[in-house]
Amino acid sequence: MENDREGRRRQSGVAENWPLAARRLLSRREVSADGRAVFGEGDERWEGFYRDRWSHDRVVRSTHGVNCTGSCS
Repeated sequence: MENDREGRRRQSGVAENWPLAARRLLSRREVSADGRAVFGEGDERWEGFYRDRWSHDRVVRSTHGVNCTGSCS
């Protein structure tokens, strides 16, 4: 019974990660160690992706006064 459970755990780990493992075989570029990113030499697209991810629609000064009642001091 115990061996059966351990075998299922090992198989489920492989089954869960197969899409990322297959990416290494299908890509001609370098794949990161965790299998989530693909980078090529001289490829600046990652920089645009990173900047777009952390860009915001607008910049605000503070949101402290929104719910402030003024009785904190």
